Amino acid sequence: MQELDRRTLLQMGVMGVTAGTGLGRLAGRGQAMNISHSQPTFTSRASAISPPDTFTEPLWTTQFDGSITQTVGEGELYIVDSSPTDGDRLLALNIQTGEERWSRAISTTQNPVTVTADRVLEIDQSTVIAYERSSGEQQWTVQYPGEVDFSSLVLREAGEETLLITSRAEGATEKRLLGVNTTTGDVRWDKTVSLPGEFVEATLPYSPADPDIYVMFATTTGHQILDLNATTGEVNETHTVPIAGPISSGNPTSSFLIEESEDYLVVRSFGLVNEGGIVVVQIFSSFSDEPDLVLSGVNVHQIDSRPGEKKYVVIDDERLRGVASPSGETLWEQSINTDVTQRIRSGTTSDLFYNLRFPSTSTGEYETEIAARSVTTGEIEWSRSVAENSGQPNIGFYPGDNTVLVSRNNGEFVSLDTTTGEVGDWAISLASEGDIYDIYQHNDVVVASAETFSQDPASATLSIFPAPDTVPSDSSPDGVLDVSLSASQITAGTTTDVTVAVSDNTTGDSVEDATVSISDLNLSVTTDLNGEATLSINTNDPDEYTISVSKDGYADTTTTLTVEDSESSETSFQDVLGTIGDYNSGNASFQDVLQAIADYNANN
Repeated sequence: MQELDRRTLLQMGVMGVTAGTGLGRLAGRGQAMNISHSQPTFTSRASAISPPDTFTEPLWTTQFDGSITQTVGEGELYIVDSSPTDGDRLLALNIQTGEERWSRAISTTQNPVTVTADRVLEIDQSTVIAYERSSGEQQWTVQYPGEVDFSSLVLREAGEETLLITSRAEGATEKRLLGVNTTTGDVRWDKTVSLPGEFVEATLPYSPADPDIYVMFATTTGHQILDLNATTGEVNETHTVPIAGPISSGNPTSSFLIEESEDYLVVRSFGLVNEGGIVVVQIFSSFSDEPDLVLSGVNVHQIDSRPGEKKYVVIDDERLRGVASPSGETLWEQSINTDVTQRIRSGTTSDLFYNLRFPSTSTGEYETEIAARSVTTGEIEWSRSVAENSGQPNIGFYPGDNTVLVSRNNGEFVSLDTTTGEVGDWAISLASEGDIYDIYQHNDVVVASAETFSQDPASATLSIFPAPDTVPSDSSPDGVLDVSLSASQITAGTTTDVTVAVSDNTTGDSVEDATVSISDLNLSVTTDLNGEATLSINTNDPDEYTISVSKDGYADTTTTLTVEDSESSETSFQDVLGTIGDYNSGNASFQDVLQAIADYNANN
């Protein structure tokens, strides 16, 4: 499945759309059901939501005297910082504590870094620089041989330890595509791809487990799609997919490829037609055939991704239309006011999706509303007034939990229950206001930043909060973890594996997915199905080290590991003057003495 960077996902997910006139209708093959032509109003909404009495405190907060970009790795937060004081630099921070792991001076801050299993990759114009994740030590560099402009390179990990590299430079009619060994930096293969038109955008799907992937080069006249092996570079097939109407005669401003379950492939394009934005989605079971379904409208969004149950919603001609995929059957229609900005977001359950409306006032402010709609009927289940007289809000959804995050006004975010719209206990207020906000969830934390560009120099505030579903409440008290070590004392200067076993204090059951870490040694692992995790420890510093164990629903716990000096653990020998004799018979052989020592060690 394609991996899109977090910022791109956020931008695509919250893209505002304003309807134009004369837009193409939905290309569907079924008959409409549950048709409602009346203009719905959000009559069930309450007054503008208010946060709870207390805000959730951040785990930590830090400020930067320049602009920043962020990339999250496993347990780490990588910051590209443009600082007039400290210079351009790349920082690795512990995401739970904010502790600086390492820092590197870099020459450009135009691009966020890419994180692989053991590398952090920086782009410096046409050069890719790889750093070791745990230490920040530079490992290798690769020079991209093709054309590069200000938009630089696009990277994606695919296949077995393979990094795909190509250029974002627009307008070219051929592209260089490289496959690089992520461990060594050696170029495994280098291909020149001829394109059917001028280059617009490249999709390099994220698929490290399966080397057989699709790579798409979108152009002004069509999409060139390569079916290739990422490890060897061998091309199995090449396909050219035309741009579907109504934007076929115009220039697409963006296009990307999505691989779905059930072997369906989705090509999504966005373009400008008659000064309005149009989205076209083509759904294929095979690129060798015509698309199974083509959808087009002001916006097209998937609202149900379950295998065999896939559904899309299309905004067009003052309607929301629910469509089954790949049959094209129209499931329902609901009338909407497309004179105001509308956004659609899929939900965290299979039953609901979310519709945001931003009617602006005469002063340019917004009366923002959110409605939860039924996936099967399109009808409103609940709605709320999010903010009155505010700027256009941010909104984010957290896959797999039960909250939707909305902003009331600058720097203040509130969680709502996805199924009822009720205000939850979790709410945050950022330490400073900004011109732009970036907020998203990563595992059990929420990363929030406020950046200010209207002042010189620019500045940024970064705060890390516990995620809504990890905030403890009185109704769900923390459980207790039991922790045991395979060895509580080890020797410095040698690599020793210490197995940590984690179980529930009440039931005795093994606890899976608990985080086990030694912050002083930059080590962090996760327990397996048996509740066990192995720390591979090698340090030359004898000391007592704290092993921290955490798991959602449990109180954090710690235990101590002692690392002894290698010299103190060695056996000391000295000369002894005397006669070796058996205690019972009065004499003994040297072999008897060795056996006696072995017996003593076995029993003590």
